[in-house]
Amino acid sequence: LLKYRTDGNQSIEPEYFAPIIPMVLVNGANGIGTGFKTKIPKQNPREIIENLKRMLNGEKPNPMDPWFKGYRGTVERIDQFNFVISGELAVLSPTTIEITELPVDVPTENYKKSVLEKLLCGSEECPPIITDYQEHHTDNNVRFVVTMTEKMMQQVESEGFHRAFKLQSVYSLRSMLLYDSNGSLKTYNSVDDIMNEFYEVRLELYRKRRDYFSGKVEALRARLVNQNNFLTEISSKVLIVDSEKKFDVLLEELRRRNYAPDPLIAWEK
Repeated sequence: LLKYRTDGNQSIEPEYFAPIIPMVLVNGANGIGTGFKTKIPKQNPREIIENLKRMLNGEKPNPMDPWFKGYRGTVERIDQFNFVISGELAVLSPTTIEITELPVDVPTENYKKSVLEKLLCGSEECPPIITDYQEHHTDNNVRFVVTMTEKMMQQVESEGFHRAFKLQSVYSLRSMLLYDSNGSLKTYNSVDDIMNEFYEVRLELYRKRRDYFSGKVEALRARLVNQNNFLTEISSKVLIVDSEKKFDVLLEELRRRNYAPDPLIAWEK
């Protein structure tokens, strides 16, 4: 079903693989090539499967938003191409807040140095905002406990906690470039476009596989019919096969009696 490439005289991997579901949407993609870049958001595999089932039933797929396993923050759509991804923050007291989730793809150590340290030490343009912070992370979860004065807490609250602590990032869908089934670089305007193209390619491969097995079963059936007729005619003495009869003579006789050459071998050719 797949078109395998060759390296010299050796067969290597096919031009592309065709998994059951579009794995590029499960794993996502992010990279830079010569003259272009690509960024494909991860999607919930359960939503992908549900939408493929809807498409098989002739229904329109439901909208899908970027999904990150185990992420406790929020993902909100701004428009067709942009999403806002927000970390998680809670107010513990009039002078203390707790940060328990960062924006996607922001390492904990980088956030501490680029955000909290600057808020703690201040700069010429901006005075210090916080008075201290403590780290209580685990292997799987981030947790900063940040303290500040009540006056500064009110100021930060009026500005917006997520904005002040840089706990929001914008995720854009304007750079979704992939090689299509023809091997050409193509820009996709939405996740639905990727889903639709995958659906058509995979469905056609299902048809080819169905036709392949149907043809093979039919060839096997024809072979069994030949074998059954051959044994029946021998047992009823209609066809005489003995050691004295030459092979060419027997072969010509089988042709006259409408015995086809091995259907399975003919089908495989």
